[in-house]
Amino acid sequence: MQKKQRHHGHYIWILIGVFALWQTIAMIVDISILPSPYEIIHYTINHMHVEIIWHVLYSLRRVILGIAIAVAIAVPIGVLSGFYKKVERLVSPLLYFAYPVPKFALLPIIMLIFGIGEGTKIVMVALIILFPMMVNIRDAMKQMNKALFSVFIASGISHHQLILGVALKGILPRLFTTIRIGIGTALSVLFFSENFGTTFGLGYYIMDSWMRINYVAMYSGILLMSGLGLILFLVVDTLNKQLCPWQ
Repeated sequence: MQKKQRHHGHYIWILIGVFALWQTIAMIVDISILPSPYEIIHYTINHMHVEIIWHVLYSLRRVILGIAIAVAIAVPIGVLSGFYKKVERLVSPLLYFAYPVPKFALLPIIMLIFGIGEGTKIVMVALIILFPMMVNIRDAMKQMNKALFSVFIASGISHHQLILGVALKGILPRLFTTIRIGIGTALSVLFFSENFGTTFGLGYYIMDSWMRINYVAMYSGILLMSGLGLILFLVVDTLNKQLCPWQ
């Protein structure tokens, strides 16, 4: 418990240091395009219940659904392609063909299929992290000790039980690592996609504030998006520690 408290205290002191440096620079420079952290935090608190909370909730929903869809597709395909050679021979050519394609290039097609509403934004988030996740899970499966599988099979365990009871636990650390990497990319995609066909979301809020020359609101949106990423990172770290205690 004390170690956990010191870890959290480390985060707090770093943030205090960054904000103190920012406050000092803002006071020295004194220009509108660099408001002080005090102004931004004060604005955020005063406007959170009025409008900002809805932008945060919309963005959070899109990111969580996108990650959940990516995990739901990548885990079974990655595990099976790493476990069975026949599945790998079928999946790998499709994977290597689709992986290098810039996902933003698919945006017009996705918008034609799903429209310009929620579906497109969630699918874009899912697509951007799906293929790296699939490759990492497949490679994690292939790197597992196959002798361990033989022992379990010899004891009479079925392939179904082996995959669910042994293989999935073995790839959990790699899965959490991939999700951590994917969170930053997902937020970048979300920022871009929220500038199309919506009036809610932190991406829309940031760009709308910028166009209205409301720099305090713009920085508020940027800090909230960073905070959203930080919270998601901490949630993934907590799940990793709870579900992978052997690490």
